[in-house]
Amino acid sequence: MRRLAARLCLLLLSLALLACSAAAASIKVTVRGVPVIWNGAAPYINDQNITLTPVRDVAEAMGLTVRWVQAQQMVELSRTYTPDNSVYQAELQSGQKEFIASRTVSLWIGRNTFSVANQYALYDGRTIVNTRTGQTNSTFIAAPVVRDGQTFVAIRPVAEQFGFDVLWDQTSQTVRIVNGLASDWGYAWTVTQDGTGGLLVGIHSPVNLVNATITGITVKSTTARSGSDGNRSIRPATAQELATLQTAAGVALLDAVRVEYPFAAGESYTITVSLQVTKTNGASAAANGSFQINLPASDEAADSDMAGVS
Repeated sequence: MRRLAARLCLLLLSLALLACSAAAASIKVTVRGVPVIWNGAAPYINDQNITLTPVRDVAEAMGLTVRWVQAQQMVELSRTYTPDNSVYQAELQSGQKEFIASRTVSLWIGRNTFSVANQYALYDGRTIVNTRTGQTNSTFIAAPVVRDGQTFVAIRPVAEQFGFDVLWDQTSQTVRIVNGLASDWGYAWTVTQDGTGGLLVGIHSPVNLVNATITGITVKSTTARSGSDGNRSIRPATAQELATLQTAAGVALLDAVRVEYPFAAGESYTITVSLQVTKTNGASAAANGSFQINLPASDEAADSDMAGVS
């Protein structure tokens, strides 16, 4: 009787292990719609119900360089960027563009924190003219582990550091890694010179956005001593204003608003736009970004509005 009970327990344990193995094997990962091929073990779900993924296979599918440092039990993931495809870029008052030229994420086995090292560069439209470095530390939801000779990590925080969105498709049991918001949208803008001041802002997207709603705009003067930080009231653009922005952008606009604000000739402003967007992959998210405008002196402004595309 005891032997029969023992055999039944062993059978039940074996079935449970097979079920867990089948569940783990069923988890798939895609990068920009292309399935990741595993060179060894597949992703699995740990006891905290977090999906852990073989880091080298998925990182290389994202276009990252992977380096293992045995002495420190550390894996380094890195990528270089140009001014056009960086995960971060900002227009400076000088007219130069600051962007992340390279990013390195370092992760340690058994440690739930990771570091992010950035190499920033300034670009004047032709050459890179200056560089600086910066570093931040972040926390994982699960520490990396070594299993079956491979390093496994929770991939979401890593992917997001390199500008990707990570989605979970419950029906197909698929982790979908897709291009992030940073590359999905831009602005068209024009400053009106109608005596009351004002700014028209339109959102356009070369790829990936189904729609976007501008939810708020903050204006900051970068030249006036008094400054002008703060949220500004907005209203939907009229048909005529929308036509003006369409001309400036040369593309279809997803949303457009007018900002009621007394912009002054000869000053520069940083405009921060908040959005609620829906992407073609089904993700909905809040997003924001900034651009800068430089207004001409009053005698120049009398001739025409100032318009641009970011």
